[in-house]
Order: sequence, then C-alpha cells, then structure tokens
Amino acid sequence: MFGSFNQRVAGRKWQIIAPEGHLYYFSKRTLGQSLAKAGFEVCHLETNSALINPLTHSPLLVKLFNNRYATRLKLPQITQALRLGDEMWMIARKVRPVASSGEARAQGREGQDVEVREPVQ
Repeated sequence: MFGSFNQRVAGRKWQIIAPEGHLYYFSKRTLGQSLAKAGFEVCHLETNSALINPLTHSPLLVKLFNNRYATRLKLPQITQALRLGDEMWMIARKVRPVASSGEARAQGREGQDVEVREPVQ
C-alpha cells in the first residue's frame, strides 16, 4: 500500500509493484476518494501489521525490522493500530446513487444535489 510504513522507510528500495497481479495501487486516501466519488462511504479500514516486507530490496531493513526485538517493542501492533501496514482492507457502503453516463451531479451552495447534463452531440 502506498503510504505504508514499509514504503515510507524503504523509499526507492520498496519495489513491491507487481503489474501482472495488481492493476491499480492505492493509498488510504486515494481509495477513500475513489469510493466517495462512486457514492460510497468508508465504514471500516484495516491494514496488516507488516513492518518491512521481505520482498523489499534492502536486506538491512528486513533484518532491522523483522526480528524479535521489533516484536518486543510491539512495532507490528503499533503499525497495525496506526493503519500503516502493507495490505489494506476497506469496507464501504453505498450512500448515494451515482450519476448515469451523460449526467453528473454537483453540489449547490446549500449542499443540495444539482443535476448537470452534458450537451448531446
């Protein structure tokens, strides 16, 4: 996940990009924005407790963070509590209909929905 502890600490050595297995990559913010744009509200967000993924191209970082000392310091629990793990699960519910093609919805000054139609060509 972009913005994870692993990605922030490893920087350019964080190379967990696998285009053959993942079409899109999100951060908590970008996935939340995409869901909101589609008419959903995030109900629950959770990440795993991974500190540094063993696939990170830095053996030093893997050794520094994936050991019994990190476990004693409760770093995995802190990572999970702060939602900074590498993998993310989001539960969302539909709160409003999405405008059909050819239509868009905008908010007026008082917050009410205003229908906006694109010109037909």
